[in-house]
Amino acid sequence: MAILTTDAIKLIVEGAIDLSPCIQVFFISTFGSNPEQTTRFRLDIFDGTDKRKATLPKKYNDYIIFEEIKIGSIIKLSEYSYPKSSKTWWIMIIRLEIVSTIHEMIGEPVSLDVDQYCQMDQATQLTPNFDIGVENLQNSGTLSQTKVLFGVKRPQSSSGVLSIITPIKNLNPFQTRWTIKVRVTIKKEIHQYNKQTRNGRVFSFDIIDREGTLTRVSGFNNMADTNYGNIDIGAMYKISGGVVKIANKIYNKLNSGIEITLVPESIVTPCEDDPSIPKNYFSFMPINEITEKSNNSIIDVIGVVICVEPSSTIRRRDGIEVIRRTIKLLDMS
Repeated sequence: MAILTTDAIKLIVEGAIDLSPCIQVFFISTFGSNPEQTTRFRLDIFDGTDKRKATLPKKYNDYIIFEEIKIGSIIKLSEYSYPKSSKTWWIMIIRLEIVSTIHEMIGEPVSLDVDQYCQMDQATQLTPNFDIGVENLQNSGTLSQTKVLFGVKRPQSSSGVLSIITPIKNLNPFQTRWTIKVRVTIKKEIHQYNKQTRNGRVFSFDIIDREGTLTRVSGFNNMADTNYGNIDIGAMYKISGGVVKIANKIYNKLNSGIEITLVPESIVTPCEDDPSIPKNYFSFMPINEITEKSNNSIIDVIGVVICVEPSSTIRRRDGIEVIRRTIKLLDMS
């Protein structure tokens, strides 16, 4: 069992600098005055008797976001400082080690009232909403006015899927840990592919998130066999992990600019329907503007069908015969 360092807070306040104490995380919140800056996290740390606020370097943000540090975690302060100022006396954590991610609370700390806590810091309480990615706090401009509380009535995930949702538009090839919440709009059949260097099986499905961003998810070979039967059009899923890469616009003209490949570490979990996530996304354009688009563009039009001509067979330049049917529309855009 991890043991807290007795009187660690008192010794740090009195000037001890080489203590390397083990303390317990009692509370986690965000803070900051500039919404354009990276989110910063603040901890309330507890030594079994005393409790004090501490700042966490930005390099440890992922430890909070991906729940490696949470309420009850035991951490060792390998390096810290205690600069006194006229406004706040906070312990500044410089370097830490995780002793235990999950641990019952040690001792009997005084119960912390969330409303009172936020009032003391002159901030307006924000009810926790863990479907909002940390990135959105910066973009929305609310970070300077609110505190987002971590660990308070936070739903635990037994599936390994992270509870913080990242918008698809915020994904990039340099991320390795993320979770998106999406609806499936299109599902394609498994098919064989043959290339000069390899061959195998692949299937893909298109997804949309709350912001109307569309992207494509692909699974190859074992990932195709494992996931194909579990994906249904119109259903909701949380997808955690995968390889994010820039979309090849020759084959993928969806509006996100990225695509995802499932890997053995990926987790695809069904979830309850969320009415805020649309069933699809359309960007309708007038029919008379179609001629301005480049060849092979994908467009959305809306209209009333006024004539359907009989189908006919035509031969393409490459010799392949295809069936063509002409439909006349009355523009409704």
